[in-house]
Formats: sequence, C-alpha cells, structure tokens
Amino acid sequence: MKVTKIFKNADNTAYTLIPDNFKITAAYDSTTIELTKDTDGRGGSGTLADPFVWEIKDLPIGKPVTFTESGMTVDGYSVVSTFTDTSGTEQTTETGTINAAKTALTGVFVNTYTRETGSLKIKKTVTVNGSTPASDADYSLVDGTYKFRVKSAEGVVPTTEATVAVTLSKGKVTNAAFDGTAPSGIALTKDENEATLSELPTGEYEIEEVIDSDAMTKKGIVLASPKGGKVTKEVKANQTDGIPTADFTNNKDIGSLEIK
Repeated sequence: MKVTKIFKNADNTAYTLIPDNFKITAAYDSTTIELTKDTDGRGGSGTLADPFVWEIKDLPIGKPVTFTESGMTVDGYSVVSTFTDTSGTEQTTETGTINAAKTALTGVFVNTYTRETGSLKIKKTVTVNGSTPASDADYSLVDGTYKFRVKSAEGVVPTTEATVAVTLSKGKVTNAAFDGTAPSGIALTKDENEATLSELPTGEYEIEEVIDSDAMTKKGIVLASPKGGKVTKEVKANQTDGIPTADFTNNKDIGSLEIK
C-alpha cells in the first residue's frame, strides 16, 4: 500500500512550513506503523508536485487499516485535512480506513493551509503646548502628513513591511495611503480618527513613526509619545473587537513675545 502526503496553500502553491512533528499512524489489529519525514524509504518533498510517499508492505489481506494523521497544525495558519482512498472518495477528516486487498492500494492525505489574518490601527493625536488645539489657527500648526513604518516581526510569514502616510486636517484623518510600494494583499482604510491596516498575517508588528515626516521637520513638531517613537502590537486572527491600536502623539510648543 502506498500512502501519500501533500502540504499546500489554499491557492495550490507549495506550502513550505512543513511541521517537523507531523506523522501518520497506520493501525490494524494490535499493530501500529508510524510514517514521518524521517521514516526510511520515504520519497518526495511533501509538495503538491512532489508529495511525500511511503510504501507499507506485508499487510494482512482483508484487514481494515486505519490511518490517522497528527501534528500538522502550524501557528498562524488554519488547516483543512482531507483523506482520499483507493476508490477516489475524498473526505474531510484526519482519519481514514482502507481494507487491505491483493490489488495495489493508495491513501492520500492533503493538508491545505490558509494564512490567518487580522487588523491593526494607527492613531495620531496632535497637541499644542501639550493640550488639544483650541482653534483652527492652532490646528494649522500641527496639521499635515505623518508617516509610520510598519514591519512584521521575525517569524511572520510572509514578511510584511510598509510605510503608511496619514494626513490630518483640524486633527482629523482626511487621508491614509501607502507611501511607496503597497504590500500585496493588505488593505488600508481610514476614518476620521485612525488608519486601519487589514488582512495582515497574524503575529507581532513594530510600528515606528518616521521622524523626518514633512509635518514634523518643517513645523518643528516633536514626538511626545510613545517613548522612542515605536511600539509593538500583536495582530490576532479575525479580531473585530479590541483591534490593536498604535497610538502616537505629536506636540508643538509655542509661546508669546511681549515688546515694550
């Protein structure tokens, strides 16, 4: 009997993060056989084009052999497992049973992985002398376009990096756009309070304000918080409430001059 194992992405491209601890267990009567990446005689690389293949010999004729896979989960991905027997019948399951016969038998396990995604918000607050601007004239001192560099942490696949430009007018967000190349598959939207990145691969992200933004260098605006100008946020799958928000506050100090 030949047992085949395929790891693939939902779009049928090769899935490369094959877990080290996956295994398929074949069981009949009181006998169990484990099939892993390290099993002697294993062929292939586990991809759709070149699947793992094992051959089990000397099975007792007429005995049902039950195959069960485990260890195929990967952080940040959802996985659907299917099993197809010799007849071509496919079932969504981590277990399949085949009756051993004289003719050649096959059992095919396919793991299809989908990257889990979530959202991240960037919020910009501006102040004059440490307080909310009191007039349009005060807002004009701190309005402008601010830029933020968003970068995924090591281990987040695919690696995601982008610069987001957020434009304020009277302290409200009037525009949010990618500055430079937009990352593939990532959506950017805004409301009057913040910009939102959606469809981000789950994991940790570092968000850093670009200190040489025009709004800062030309107007003498300084970063009030966070300390160091960067924060780290964790993006979780399908989060609708409590979406992580990177808060940044910029301030401009002004004074008055008395001439006597």
